[in-house]
Amino acid sequence: MALHSQPSLQLAKNDFVKPVKNYRVMDVFGRNILTTEGEEWRRHKRIVGKSFGRESMGLVWEESLRQAEGMLGVWGRRMENGGEGKRLMDEGLRVGDAGSDTAILSLHVICAAGFGVPQLWEGEENEEVGKGTGRGEGNGAPDLGLNRPVGDHTIGFKDCLNFVLSGLLLIFLWPQWALKCSPIKRHGEVYKAFKETNAIRD
Repeated sequence: MALHSQPSLQLAKNDFVKPVKNYRVMDVFGRNILTTEGEEWRRHKRIVGKSFGRESMGLVWEESLRQAEGMLGVWGRRMENGGEGKRLMDEGLRVGDAGSDTAILSLHVICAAGFGVPQLWEGEENEEVGKGTGRGEGNGAPDLGLNRPVGDHTIGFKDCLNFVLSGLLLIFLWPQWALKCSPIKRHGEVYKAFKETNAIRD
């Protein structure tokens, strides 16, 4: 299959305007590259474009590999601590909840590649951190309060992101006042984490 670039389409690219009103739900963290068009979109593109260069992708890849190795190590240690290690290792690795661990892996990659602060898995030694990036929290890296609250915050940034990412559907579909007043504990946690994340971001 051959793909051809049509010069007339490239010249008329401004005629293809995305329906930004359909993306308003994504404005929950403010206007962004997805929810804007025209000059405002170009400004967002200039700002975020640097984050998606070859060097950044290399860092993301390196950190993803390191974090995947860390996650496999955690799974192995959990099996050993459960007393079934030898038998299960002979049969192959069994994982109870890969979804939450891969979400943590993603969060760890964001912390390291996006903020320059690598994260440890449970049971990892401090020397392991920074293999790919050369930096770790408390070792010349900025104190972002990833693992503990700093200043007026009551939740560490890592926990905030974890709550927000796992509760995105609630944030998109529920009004903030409803989450705040809800008797369901999870709703209150997501609301608090969302407010703290916005305070940290601002």
